[in-house]
Amino acid sequence: MDVRSPAEHAAGHIPGAVNVPLDVLRDRLDELPAGELIVYCQVGQRGHTAAMLLRRTGREASNLDGGYRTWAAAGGAG
Repeated sequence: MDVRSPAEHAAGHIPGAVNVPLDVLRDRLDELPAGELIVYCQVGQRGHTAAMLLRRTGREASNLDGGYRTWAAAGGAG
């Protein structure tokens, strides 16, 4: 799950990622898929915050260390 802005998501994202920006995450909790969520942002801070928020609501959530930037640098971006 990509918690960056829609513009950041449109500029590049991990394939299959659902975009729910951190700023509206609390309002859209009912739209999230079931099961464990792996969240990411550009470098990690927003993803960390999102994962904590999700865990507080009873969801299983992990933050992707290093975010999209690290994933893309490792060859993830096509």
